[in-house]
Amino acid sequence: MARYDYLDKIKQNEDAGTGTKKCVVYLDEIHIHPSCGVGKFWQPKNSPGSSKPISPGARWILIHAGGERGFVPNCCLIYRSKSLSADYHHDLNSSNFKKWITEKLISKLQEPCIIVKGNASYYSVQLNKLPTQASCIPDIKTGLNNNNIPYENSWRKC
Repeated sequence: MARYDYLDKIKQNEDAGTGTKKCVVYLDEIHIHPSCGVGKFWQPKNSPGSSKPISPGARWILIHAGGERGFVPNCCLIYRSKSLSADYHHDLNSSNFKKWITEKLISKLQEPCIIVKGNASYYSVQLNKLPTQASCIPDIKTGLNNNNIPYENSWRKC
């Protein structure tokens, strides 16, 4: 359903008149190794290419945004990774992402835009996260109290 909503909104924007159509800006991140080689690529194994083993050394995280009008000027963020994990997403968090989006991206946009992002956990943070059935009883009670939801002390999880 979310994909349908996204495609519908993009289509509505495409169909909008010249004065009301908004620029669409996509954002994403990637990691870069000093060797700039890739371990996987979309071509046959026997074809010549730049495939190299993933470097165990230092790497950098690059975050940027752009669209059909090109990259957003002065919006690129590059910083050195502190993690040796194979998954560079460990180096990103919601506070770094929020700082980048407010200080680097939004401030550089010249007009109202539609910003398209992925679904990485650091892209959206729920400030008042409600407890789930997996939560322990004290956390459930705290969540109910914080949201002014009445309950009886004798209630238990199913």
